[in-house]
Amino acid sequence: MRHTASKIYQLYPTIFNTALIVLLVWVMILSDWSVLNVSFGDFLLVGIVLLLLSNVPIDFSKKQQQLFIISTSSIILITLLAYITGPADMNIKLLLFSNVKLMFYIGTVMMIYNYISSRGLKPKFVRINTYMSLLVIAIGIVIIYFILTDQLDILHKIWYFTRIDDRSYHLGSSDIIRMRSLFAEPAHLGFYLNISLYFVLKQRNKYWLVYTVLISIGIVLTLSYSMIMIGSWLIMSTIAKHVKLSQFKWDGRYLIVVAVMLLIALIFGEFLYEAIYIRTLNILSGEDGSAIARLMGSWQQIDSGHLLFGVGAAHSTNITNMYAYALSDFGIIGLLGLLAGTGIIFTFGLREGVFFTLMNISKGGYLNPLFWLFILVIGLTNFNHKHTNRDGEKIWIL
Repeated sequence: MRHTASKIYQLYPTIFNTALIVLLVWVMILSDWSVLNVSFGDFLLVGIVLLLLSNVPIDFSKKQQQLFIISTSSIILITLLAYITGPADMNIKLLLFSNVKLMFYIGTVMMIYNYISSRGLKPKFVRINTYMSLLVIAIGIVIIYFILTDQLDILHKIWYFTRIDDRSYHLGSSDIIRMRSLFAEPAHLGFYLNISLYFVLKQRNKYWLVYTVLISIGIVLTLSYSMIMIGSWLIMSTIAKHVKLSQFKWDGRYLIVVAVMLLIALIFGEFLYEAIYIRTLNILSGEDGSAIARLMGSWQQIDSGHLLFGVGAAHSTNITNMYAYALSDFGIIGLLGLLAGTGIIFTFGLREGVFFTLMNISKGGYLNPLFWLFILVIGLTNFNHKHTNRDGEKIWIL
C-alpha cells in the first residue's frame, strides 16, 4: 500500500475523485450484466481497488481490521464445516471462488468507505448517483419506446450481456410494459432506485424534492409491487420523522410535488390500479398467491438436512430472500450474522431498519456487487465515529 498520494492524484484530485465515484455508481448500474458468469460490476470494482491502491494511502482502523479478520475467519470456518458435512456433489471450485469473492467485497467496501468518508466525498457521491439514476430512468423510458414500436433488434444489442426474454418486462401475462432499463428485471432497477431515493432523502440537498419526485416516478414505472411499497415506506417514514421532530415547514414548492403526484396518478392510473390495487386485493383474498409464494418459496428451497452449516456459498438456487439465502448457504450461523447486522441497522432508526429488512426480503444475491454497495450507502449515511489516520485526516470508521 502507498504511504503518500501519487503525482496523478496530487495534480488532479478532483478529476480522480469524480472518475472513481462515477465508476462506483456504474458498478451498481451494470451489476446485472455479466460475461463468463462474472458481473461487469465486479470488473469495475477490481479496477476501483487497483486505482485506490496505486494512487492514494489506504488506512483501516483497528476495529475494521478486527471486523475483517472475524468475518473472513468465520466464512472460512463455516465453509470448511459445510464441506465436511455438506452435500457430496459440492462444487469445490465454485465454493472457493465464491468465498474469495465474498472476502473481496468485505474488504473493498471498507476501503471505499474510508476513502469517501475521509475526503468528504459523500455529497459528491450522492450528486453523481442521483444524476446517473435519472439517466438510467431516461434510458428505461427510451427502451419502453423501442418495445412499443417493435424495435426489438435494438433491445437485443442493449441487453446483450443480460436477459433479453420478453417475460422480463411484461406485467404477468398482460401487455403492460414494466421498465427495467439496463437491469435484468424491473425489481432490480427498483432496488437500485430505492437506494438512490434513500440517499437523496438522507442528504436532502437544494433540489432534493425534485429528485425525490423524479426517482419515485422511475420506481413506479417498474410496476414492481415490492419496490413501490419500499419506496412508499421511505417517503412516508421520512415525512413522519420530520413531523415528529417538528422539522416540517410548509413550502409553496410542495404544491408542485402534489401536482406532479396527481399527474402521475392520472397518467399511470390504469397501470397502478392493476399492479398495486387489484394485486393487493387478490393477495389479501388469497386469489394471487405469487407474492406469498415469492416470500415463502425462498425458505422452501432450503435443504433442511444442512441447516447448521449450510450447503456452501453459491450452492443455493431460486432464492430471492437474503435471509433465506444466508440460512441456505451458511446455515444458522450465517443467518444469525445477517440478523445481527440487521439489528445494528435498526439502532440507526426505524426507517433504516425496516428499509434494510424489506430490501433484503425482496431480493437475494449476496454475491452481486449491488448488495454490497447498498451496505456501503447505509454505512456512509449512518456511521458517525471518527478516527485520525496517519496523515492527520479525519476518517469515519465502523
